[in-house]
Amino acid sequence: MRPVWAEPYNVHIFIAAADGSGRKDITQGDGTDWNNPSWSPDGQRMAASAGTYSQVENMDLTGNDRIQVTNIGTNRNPSWLSNSEIVYEGVRQGPGFYAPYLIKNGAGGGFETYLSEKDATAPAVSPDTTKIAFVQITANGQQYISIMQSDGSNETIQSATLGGFSPTWCSDNSCISYIVHNEGGDKIYTLSLAAQASPVLIKTFAAGDKIDHISQYGDKFAYSFQPGGKQLGEDTEVQVLEAGVITHIGTGWMPDWNPDGTKLVFVDNPIGVVPTFQPTPWQAPTSTPATGATTTPLATPKPVYLPTIRR
Repeated sequence: MRPVWAEPYNVHIFIAAADGSGRKDITQGDGTDWNNPSWSPDGQRMAASAGTYSQVENMDLTGNDRIQVTNIGTNRNPSWLSNSEIVYEGVRQGPGFYAPYLIKNGAGGGFETYLSEKDATAPAVSPDTTKIAFVQITANGQQYISIMQSDGSNETIQSATLGGFSPTWCSDNSCISYIVHNEGGDKIYTLSLAAQASPVLIKTFAAGDKIDHISQYGDKFAYSFQPGGKQLGEDTEVQVLEAGVITHIGTGWMPDWNPDGTKLVFVDNPIGVVPTFQPTPWQAPTSTPATGATTTPLATPKPVYLPTIRR
């Protein structure tokens, strides 16, 4: 479940303390819809997808000094490889199809490098920045969490994670957590990366309730929550689960912990217009590629130059 906007809804980026206090809108008045905010490793900047066709930008924590990282295709789910590099899910054109790939780029734009084959989504960089967890959709349509090195090498599907999505890392890099949608109730699992480990069930939610976009820090899990029996997107809020106790942070979705676990970033609609949640239809790129750029992914990563754009 992800938000897909049929029209502009004026979705803003908010920062709050870990308990939801001190909530601050850092993109107020810019008229842009934002999603998938992500903290830089030093906690000083934010990357997010902006606009109807989701171009990745990064900014400081006041919402200023904005740098556009991408300007072709549809780009979502940015995650920082370092304070100077970002990996994201980019929809690009192949021979007769459009599909999502994992792509890395400089935080100020520049050379776009493909890290994955097609049908890879939702990248999450490990805290030590050496690995990337992501969702891989296989040729037979099955969905797993997969892990690769930060340069795209040594991709390994975690076969125990069938149906998993929205991966997030444990603080010590030793495990990943993820969500599985289930008719009997959505579930959060944690999988140790030790050999032969089996997933550990963290929580089963009530049937009908929906959770999305999990972020972990220590034993704290932040996620989007939508209660059962509501219209799609209605009453969506950010919650934090710790030691079996749920804290209600407030309205919003797509939370992400800062590097020391003291703050959350998320998006929300300050004017109360209900967004629509539905499975994301992959959108064909509508913008014109930059001079010298290509939108045809290759099995061997190829640099694509994109100019830096500040606004």
